Amino acid sequence: MTSIPLTDVKRYKIVCGVCTSFRFANIIGDLNDHEVTIMHRDGTREIVCTYDFARCPCGNLGHWNLVQGTLSIKHVCDTRCTSARGPICVCSCAGANHAADWMGLSTWYVILDNKVVESTDDTRMENRARHDLHENITFHRRRVNFRNDQRNDTAVRFLTSVEQGSNNEFITSLARQWREKSFLSPKQVDALLRIRSTNQHVGTVGEWWQGDVTVKVVRQTSPETWLTILETPEMVTIKIFSKISGVAEGNKISIRAIVQSHGTYQGRAQTVMREVTWNR
Repeated sequence: MTSIPLTDVKRYKIVCGVCTSFRFANIIGDLNDHEVTIMHRDGTREIVCTYDFARCPCGNLGHWNLVQGTLSIKHVCDTRCTSARGPICVCSCAGANHAADWMGLSTWYVILDNKVVESTDDTRMENRARHDLHENITFHRRRVNFRNDQRNDTAVRFLTSVEQGSNNEFITSLARQWREKSFLSPKQVDALLRIRSTNQHVGTVGEWWQGDVTVKVVRQTSPETWLTILETPEMVTIKIFSKISGVAEGNKISIRAIVQSHGTYQGRAQTVMREVTWNR
């Protein structure tokens, strides 16, 4: 096994962000310069154009990733190091032999079926097709899981109900995204539910309501009164005044209570309930 001294040499992995082809090289010089020196395994050196050397055969410019070596005596350097595909080395060579099997001036590689092969038009096309298939399957699963969630369904119904005639750019962009992809991120769902909750109540005044909630605030407002603020999965606010505190902040519980009134507080809708039963 030939050890390459790295005193004045830095090893880089160059990877294409489009087709995922990669190559490794020992570099002498500054990557900000127009030219750098490539040091081969046999010790010979060659001056190359920094940008031309990093340009993938597919035509896109690759990204430079510095190989970072950490000395670890208990990890003996072997083929797991010399044939490594990533830029991190933790073994007895401290990076000196890392990815040495892939070192070369003209060869780019791509991974197919977990094997490293030379990057050609055919292998890049096959790799891209498999990547697209994986992305499509993953995205389909995300959409199925998305549609099976009650919070997501509530957010989408709210979005479609307010989209028409809305001058809100955020609402308009989310509506466009939903039409094109049938998917919203968790943060986008939270934002929609937060907007919806500003004028949304739960239950009918005078009737029993039952549902799952999260305890947001528990506070004693007088010697005989406790205020408990709850939030439904759709981020609707519920307030309960009681003589005892039956829950703790952060708990996720179910309750059954009578809706006392609907109102607003600081511009946000809230529902006040009484005669609550806590179901932990």
